[in-house]
Amino acid sequence: MDFLPDAPVHIVVPLQETTTIEGETVTLQCEVSKPDVEGTWFKDNLEVAPDDKFEPILDGVFQALTIHDVELEDEAEYTIEVPGDSSTATLWVEGECVVTTVQACNMRNFAKFFDAESPTLEEKITLWVCTEPNCKVSAPSNQDTSVLSV
Repeated sequence: MDFLPDAPVHIVVPLQETTTIEGETVTLQCEVSKPDVEGTWFKDNLEVAPDDKFEPILDGVFQALTIHDVELEDEAEYTIEVPGDSSTATLWVEGECVVTTVQACNMRNFAKFFDAESPTLEEKITLWVCTEPNCKVSAPSNQDTSVLSV
């Protein structure tokens, strides 16, 4: 592909809205019309300083920002600015959920959340434990509408 040296730079492929999970590494990427054009990254309109967490990458016509060990606080609007153009997209961060199966001591207390029959002590319940604030586990829609707080 030939590039005209005096042509303005523009975003060819914009940033895309992305969802990731807390603790993961994510890369936001766009493509510009000219290679090796320095871009500047912003998080909620504040310039992102390169460090161990935020790693800007310039590879020809591709501009990327890799975010390591994503935290809930990293959820934001990210913008790449190149001379003459910019692109913005939202990074959504979901809390890390851990699924574990446990043996309940008194399963009869949980019976109303699963079915009309009392489960035996040998049956197991799968519990979702979320690190997000105000995380709740609710009964299936066809069951009691009580909510169990985790």
